[in-house]
Amino acid sequence: MKTSSFIALQIILLFFFPVFASAQIFTSWYFNGNTSPSLGSGSITGIGGVSTGFSNSINALGGSAFSNTNFPAQGNNSGTAGIEISASTEGKTGISLTWIQRHSGSSSRYMKILISTDGNTFTPLDLTNENSSANLLTPGSANASNVVVDQDVFETIGEDTWHRRTINLSAIDAVNNNPNFKCRMVSVFAPFTSNYTASGNGRTYATTGTYRYDSIEISSSSNIVTPLNFIDFKGKISAGGIVLNWQTALEKNVEKFTVLHALNNQNFQILSHQPASNTNMGKYSFIHHNAPIGTNFYRILATDVDGRSQLSPIIQVKSTPQQEKENYFFPTVVSNQINTVIYSEKNTEGQIRIINQAGTNVYTQKVLLKTGINYHSYSLQHLESGIYFVQFPPSKGFKTQSFIKM
Repeated sequence: MKTSSFIALQIILLFFFPVFASAQIFTSWYFNGNTSPSLGSGSITGIGGVSTGFSNSINALGGSAFSNTNFPAQGNNSGTAGIEISASTEGKTGISLTWIQRHSGSSSRYMKILISTDGNTFTPLDLTNENSSANLLTPGSANASNVVVDQDVFETIGEDTWHRRTINLSAIDAVNNNPNFKCRMVSVFAPFTSNYTASGNGRTYATTGTYRYDSIEISSSSNIVTPLNFIDFKGKISAGGIVLNWQTALEKNVEKFTVLHALNNQNFQILSHQPASNTNMGKYSFIHHNAPIGTNFYRILATDVDGRSQLSPIIQVKSTPQQEKENYFFPTVVSNQINTVIYSEKNTEGQIRIINQAGTNVYTQKVLLKTGINYHSYSLQHLESGIYFVQFPPSKGFKTQSFIKM
C-alpha cells in the first residue's frame, strides 16, 4: 500500500516506443531552435532558476535539443530545478509522455517526475509499481542505466548518453480530459542524503552540469466522445450585470450546464446550474448580477447523465465601476470560497459575518478597508452544506443576501 503523499497509479517507466499500438501524438516538441510545439499547443519552460538554450541533439535526429544548466548549488533546493511542460489533454484519454534525455557527467544523477492536474499543485509520481529498464540510443558507458531507486526517484548512471523514457499516465483519471495538465522533470538529491551525486562515475556534481531533452511527445490512446458541441459563447455588459449567452448543437443525454467564473483565469467557481434541453440546437443565457469590477473570466461546464463532462472555451468580459457604491459577494453557490467586494469612503476597519438559518453567527472576519473598492476572499470549507446569509455591518449600501454552501 502506497502512502497518501504519492499518487496511487500504475506508472510504467519504460524505454521503448510506441507505448500503445493505437497511441496518437497530439502535442510534441522537436526543438528546431525554439520551444514552440511542433504539433498541437502547449508550453515548455525552465524552472528553479535554470538557464535554458539549445545544444546538439542525438546524431540520428540532427538539429537541436532543449538544454538546461545553472542548477542549484550542492546541498540546496532539491526537486525545484528542471523543466515544466504544460499541455491540455481536453478530449483525450490514456495519456502517455515520451522523450529522450542526455545527462552530462557533472549533472545530477537522480531525478523526479511531478505532475499537476490543477495547474498549481505538483505531486511526485510513484515509480515502483512496474519494472524499469534502459535503452541506450547511442554508444555510451557500459554501465549506463536507468533504475528506480526509491518510490519516486530514478537514477541515471553514465554520462553523455541518450536515453528514451516513457511514463504511462493512463491510470490517473484526473490527467484525462484536463485543460490544466502539467508535468515537471527536476533534479534531486541522492536518496536519503542532502547532496547531489554526479551522473558520471568518478565525476563531481557541478551547477554547470546539463540536461538535454528532445522529441518530447504527448500521446493518447483514445478520444472522448463528447455529449454536445459548443458552437457559440459570448458575454456582454447590460444594465442588470454581465449577460452570458451560449449555444450548443447535437445535445444528447446532457443533464446540466454549470456556469463557472474566475478573476484570474484559473480558480473557477460555480455561479449557477441550468438544466439541459437536449435539442439539436440549444440556446441558453445567464445574468451575472453585481459582477466584480475589472476583467471577469467565464466558461461553461456541460455534464451528461453518465457523469462525463465537457468545458467550453474561456471568454473575458470587463465590468466597469458601478454607479452606486454597493457591497456584494459572489458566487451564490459556494464550494469552498466566497469573494466580497466592499466600497469604503475612507480607510477604516470592517467586518464580515456569516449567519446560518437559525440566526447563529458561524463566521466572523475583520477586514482592513482602503478608500475605494476592496476585494477579499474567504475560505468556507469548514461550513456544512446549507443556506447561509452574509452581512457587512456597518457597511453602507449592503443588503443581506443568502448563498448556498454545497
